[in-house]
Amino acid sequence: MNKFIKKYLMLVLICLGMSGFFWVVGGDEIRYQISTSAMEEANSTLPEISQGVEVCQEIIIEKDIVEKMSIRIATYGRNDLGLLTLSIIDPRNGDILEQCQVDVSL
Repeated sequence: MNKFIKKYLMLVLICLGMSGFFWVVGGDEIRYQISTSAMEEANSTLPEISQGVEVCQEIIIEKDIVEKMSIRIATYGRNDLGLLTLSIIDPRNGDILEQCQVDVSL
């Protein structure tokens, strides 16, 4: 029984040591972080977004991973119909990194 406890304790210590090693080596890549950035003041209002209207905003992301992004849209009490297409585009080469469609009638 004493040998079993020693082996079990050794296994636990090895696992803890490996966890600590990966924690130190992994750095910021394995630690959960929330990054926020200040929003610039609006210096004008946008026109009504209808078919064919394109609105672009350049943002700089200083992290490797983006988990979510919030976009606030107002309908001003109207019952709008249609789909809004949102795209994240790499400005270096024009590739679409992510794209989704949102039903604006909700």
